[in-house]
Amino acid sequence: MAINHLAPEQTEQFADNIVGIPSGTLEDDLATLDLNIELDVDYAAATLCTPYPGTGIAKFAEENGYFDGDYDAIEQSYYTTSVIRFRDEREKRRIENLHKLFAIVAALPRLRPFVMRFLDLPPNDFFYAVFRAWYYVCHVTDVMPRRPSIDQLAEGVASIFGIYRGVDPNQAFPIPAPVEMPIEKSAPPARAKRSLEVVNAP
Repeated sequence: MAINHLAPEQTEQFADNIVGIPSGTLEDDLATLDLNIELDVDYAAATLCTPYPGTGIAKFAEENGYFDGDYDAIEQSYYTTSVIRFRDEREKRRIENLHKLFAIVAALPRLRPFVMRFLDLPPNDFFYAVFRAWYYVCHVTDVMPRRPSIDQLAEGVASIFGIYRGVDPNQAFPIPAPVEMPIEKSAPPARAKRSLEVVNAP
């Protein structure tokens, strides 16, 4: 793999994974987790597959019975729950829980043998808080290194633990109304005039 040829001391290796894809299984997602562990990436991001309108994955999911076409049911964030139809509710719960634990287990492989014990637990705020805490720490230290101010740190902590009070600062901002972009009609490109060279025969 190309990633194996990168010098780890010179690059930060960021892997963007999608779990819970239509027709996929928990075993597929666990294999994806194991691949991230094998590659030893610096940050193994994971999102839940979301069939946004107009995408090929949405078309595939609808045509094959993995999604009912109710786009209003899609949450603002692809980090919370999935609208994909799985084999049963148990598999849905296990994949959603795996998503929350994916990045931290990829970073701490010693946790891998215990993953299966956690997946059958009901979806809970603790898993979500762990996911968000790890996401925040990795983004500040590795993905986009920066030195946050005290206010930014406070906002980050509130974002992580606010869910226990039913408050999520990330959802406190209204979604902006769509803005119609102006369409400028341009004239069709002028055809290049072909010049004919007349060669006189001797």
